[in-house]
Amino acid sequence: AAAKESILALTGEITAMQAEKKELGSASAQKEKANAEKQQLIEKRKKLQALIASLGTLDAQRMRLVQKQEEYRKAEAESVIKRQTYEALNKAFLDEQAGVLATGLVAGMPCPVCGSTEHPCLAAMSDHAPTEEAVKTAKEQYDTAQEATNAASSAANTQKGVVSNTEEKLQQEIEVLL
Repeated sequence: AAAKESILALTGEITAMQAEKKELGSASAQKEKANAEKQQLIEKRKKLQALIASLGTLDAQRMRLVQKQEEYRKAEAESVIKRQTYEALNKAFLDEQAGVLATGLVAGMPCPVCGSTEHPCLAAMSDHAPTEEAVKTAKEQYDTAQEATNAASSAANTQKGVVSNTEEKLQQEIEVLL
């Protein structure tokens, strides 16, 4: 009777131990699964941190774009002013050409425009007539300002392309992560 009780007790222990062994076997598989998930989360965290850094870079690129666009607007405004100055000086210079020609006329010599040798009523130059040198200088300043405007426009367009490319790249990374 005592042996039967012992056998029953031992059989119960064996069954309990087999169940525990089964649980421990699945715990090992669960541990492996948890480690794999942990590794995936670590990788995802690294990618998210890289994405956050890239967003910071994008912000810096956008600020540079705003700066380049502002530089372009200033250069364009300067170019417009220089063009208006040049055009005004050039018009004034052309308007005064009759007076300029009249200063070179000599009595008895033919006029370079009409050929007359008599000059009864000479055109007068105004006191504010610009010189040809002033017109040339204004033209050079306008050309320089226009070149600066073109360079600023090109720089702004290039920066806009950089921002667009970065935005597209980040959009793709976000779609992959999420």
